[in-house]
Amino acid sequence: IKETETFVEKWSKKYPSMNRMFDKEISEKLFAFLEFPWQIRRMLYTTNWIENLNDSIKRTTKIRRSFPTEDSALNLVSYACMEREEKRYKYPVL
Repeated sequence: IKETETFVEKWSKKYPSMNRMFDKEISEKLFAFLEFPWQIRRMLYTTNWIENLNDSIKRTTKIRRSFPTEDSALNLVSYACMEREEKRYKYPVL
């Protein structure tokens, strides 16, 4: 928290809106993930993994431009998600 205050003091002169953005109550919520152990913190990317998954689905469906039925598209997306999960979470968090 002390580092945050120092940061805000330094940059709020140039960017006045930082005072509102780093209000004590808000900054506690923004940096709450720092209270977790580092092993867990590595996994707490809020939206990056969702965006990455969406990009993966887009790439998969873009390659196969047409599907005979909705079920075939759903099967492909499901398979892509399962394959991705096997690769990504193959190693346990220590």
